[in-house]
Amino acid sequence: MRKVVAITLALGLSASVAATAWAGGWGMRGGGYGAGCGYYQNLTPEQQAQVDKARAQFLQETLALRQKIASKNAELRTLTAQPTADQSRIKALSDEMVDLRTQLAKKGNEYAMQMPAGTGMGQGRGMGMGGGPRWGY
Repeated sequence: MRKVVAITLALGLSASVAATAWAGGWGMRGGGYGAGCGYYQNLTPEQQAQVDKARAQFLQETLALRQKIASKNAELRTLTAQPTADQSRIKALSDEMVDLRTQLAKKGNEYAMQMPAGTGMGQGRGMGMGGGPRWGY
């Protein structure tokens, strides 16, 4: 009887681990920018250099904006965690974050248009670090 219980538990554990592994689907692990992306592998070395240069320039030019978004997000999370939160301040911060993210999205669209023609880059999702849209914000 003990063997049957032990085997059943082992099979159940194995099935749950396997289900967790399969739940993400193919291509869901470690996505983002780099040599593992299908579009990047199909580019010529010159096009890869163009993509790398544009991405580095984008990240450099948007660093302050991304830092500001992170700072506002931390402030917003702190405010909303308080039991007596200032609703007007929360609304103002939320609106400000929408404006900042809009600025970042516009900047991302500008850079996406600099990508080599025929690659499909700059059209929809891609370039995101960790699967985010466009340029990883």
